[in-house]
Amino acid sequence: MPPPARQNLASNPSQFQQFRLQNFAPQQRVKQETSLEATIQDLKTQIGQLATTVNELVEQKSGSIPAQPVINPKI
Repeated sequence: MPPPARQNLASNPSQFQQFRLQNFAPQQRVKQETSLEATIQDLKTQIGQLATTVNELVEQKSGSIPAQPVINPKI
């Protein structure tokens, strides 16, 4: 027979959900936020690189974007 605490959690799904949210959700949320922050930083870097390239094209007064894309060295 399982210990009483486990039996109570297993017999009442709402208590189990509450236990899970209190004990595991904060850790998962921190991991997701960290991953999201890293993704946002990567996007900011890529947008900055794109802006630099566009500015260089404008300065050259070429009037067009190159037909062949430049390969991203990070990939």
